[in-house]
Amino acid sequence: MNKKTVKLTTGKSVDIREMSLDEMDLCKDMVVIRYHDDDTYSTTGLSKAKTAWLRRGIVGGNFKGFKLGSDGFPIDSVLTQLSEDEGMELLNHIRDYQNVGEEKPSH
Repeated sequence: MNKKTVKLTTGKSVDIREMSLDEMDLCKDMVVIRYHDDDTYSTTGLSKAKTAWLRRGIVGGNFKGFKLGSDGFPIDSVLTQLSEDEGMELLNHIRDYQNVGEEKPSH
C-alpha cells in the first residue's frame, strides 16, 4: 500500500493512502445529481461522500487517540478532530493522491 504524509495549512500532519478503484468508485457514486431541463436542481450525498473519502484515505497522523475500527478505517472520534476547512483540504489531498492513470513513484 502506497502512502504519504500531507501537512495541512493548519499544521496538522495526516498520513493518507492509495485507494483501490473499487473504493474510489464507492466514494464517487455516493453523490447524486438530478437535472431538470438541463439545469441542476438537486444534489444529494455530498456529506456521505466526503466522509467516505476521508475514512478510506486516512491511515494515521497527529490525531489524539488515533484508532482504526473493526472495518480497518478510522473511528468517528478521529474524523471529528478535523475542522470543516481541514476536512475539505484533506479531501482534496486524498483525491489528488489517487492520480488515476498516472504512474506512481514506488516507496
